[in-house]
Amino acid sequence: MDDMDRLYRDSDMYNMYPELYHRLYPKVHDCVWRYIREKGEDWEPSKREMEDMIDEIYERMMKECPEIDNDMDERRYGMSNDVEGMQRPFFGRRRIFRDLIGIVLLGTLLGRRRRRRYYNYPGYDYGPGYWY
Repeated sequence: MDDMDRLYRDSDMYNMYPELYHRLYPKVHDCVWRYIREKGEDWEPSKREMEDMIDEIYERMMKECPEIDNDMDERRYGMSNDVEGMQRPFFGRRRIFRDLIGIVLLGTLLGRRRRRRYYNYPGYDYGPGYWY
């Protein structure tokens, strides 16, 4: 865990995140850092890799919170035979949760890039006592 993560965790605002985020974020963080270790610091995911990471995180979350996958409305609308039900977009729990995973994942990846660029900025003063 880097200094920025510690700063956020010590903040009262960090505690305002919903419980679901506190369960989801460690899985996203672990997945991102595993990919970075495998592919290198400058790695940027392809669409396929993003989908693979979302699938992996979704599966891990389903083991911990299986109720997320139980959406009776999703099943009812997914099997709808009426024209109106088939024409309108349907956002069931599964799709919304996968989108949420993607949002947190992208935020983590983009935040990592911002910090890396900031710290590698030419002329940035790392301060006294900083060892390269």
